[in-house]
Amino acid sequence: MNVVGTYINSGIDQLYEEKKGEEVISDIVSVVDGDKYSIIGEGIYEKTLENAGRFTAGIKHTQSFADNGYSGTVNTRTKMDQADSYAYIEYAGTKDKFSYIGGVGLSRSWAKQQGEEDYSFYTFRPKLTLQYNFSRHAFVRLKGEIYNTSPSLSNLSAIDQYIDTLQVMRGNPALKPNLNYSSDLLFNWKKGIYGINLFSSYMYCPKPIMEEILRENDKFIRTYNNHKNWQKLNSELTLSVGPIRQILMVSLTGGMNHYISTGNTYKHSYTNWYYRAQVMAMYKKFNAVFQAYSAYDHFSGETLNGGENIHMAMLNYNAGKFTVGAGLMLPFSGQYKRYSENRNVYSPAKMETYANDFSRMLLLKFAWNFNYGRKVKGSSKRLTNSDTDSGIMIVN
Repeated sequence: MNVVGTYINSGIDQLYEEKKGEEVISDIVSVVDGDKYSIIGEGIYEKTLENAGRFTAGIKHTQSFADNGYSGTVNTRTKMDQADSYAYIEYAGTKDKFSYIGGVGLSRSWAKQQGEEDYSFYTFRPKLTLQYNFSRHAFVRLKGEIYNTSPSLSNLSAIDQYIDTLQVMRGNPALKPNLNYSSDLLFNWKKGIYGINLFSSYMYCPKPIMEEILRENDKFIRTYNNHKNWQKLNSELTLSVGPIRQILMVSLTGGMNHYISTGNTYKHSYTNWYYRAQVMAMYKKFNAVFQAYSAYDHFSGETLNGGENIHMAMLNYNAGKFTVGAGLMLPFSGQYKRYSENRNVYSPAKMETYANDFSRMLLLKFAWNFNYGRKVKGSSKRLTNSDTDSGIMIVN
């Protein structure tokens, strides 16, 4: 059993001004004072059966309430309630070289905003995992499931917030939860010091909640809507060698993301190639690590959010209870950079963010593991729930 209660207080005070010389042409004030309360309860029952099977049943409920006040250029108040419930059963079993996990569940999503109509959305959520072990060196695994995503309270807010003299952020109380169809295929082979891992996944979301920019008189309205569909195909191959002479381990991954974002008035596609590389050397109480990876980009709606291009080197010394280490971030680069882009037909935008301070930045590590008193048998925490959505609309 796990129960988590959360209270989030949010305070935002923003001022936007446009000047011509010393003359103030326009000023926009956005002041937000928000309170968000939520409670999350979850329970899991699990029983191992005589035939090596395992039966699992679970239930989870989330209840949220937000009371947000907006003042300044726009003065209004929003009060919203949201509830999500999910119950499921699952069975896992094995037969010779074949293993499987099958489950079915039902979820209910509900939201109500003061002055607006509520919605109730039910989702049948099956999932299935199949695995076949060719030998003790190789296996293939196929997974598939259907689940739903609820709109955030901030996107549901029935309010307009001015960004500047041309742009307005607008919530959409008519948003509805959307389904997600997810599947992935994994092949793993490991023999001696050599390993191959091939992973591929596909996600299809009908009626996804994505951004929308509309032209309304002399303003651009930035809002969210349920659009036609969103798709993502991801494939990656990992080759690994090690440990060589119990000292050196090398891993290299190459992958591709392909996105198709089909809105009500737009359609975009984007392909992202990426890599990850790691070299680790161990000798007695020392270990050295070098890591490098390129940007893992994400594309949704009309916005591309670029990932990080990072490389770092680290040397650690482990003396039992104590570990000390030092390293450098971006030792072979003079600049950290991230990239984003919006492809809207009315207000396209590109942005690059630079940070020179990350280059050749020194990292220091110190860890001290200690214990005392009686030792008892420990167990891992199965349930970890949290609520980080403040529920307020943020002007950006």
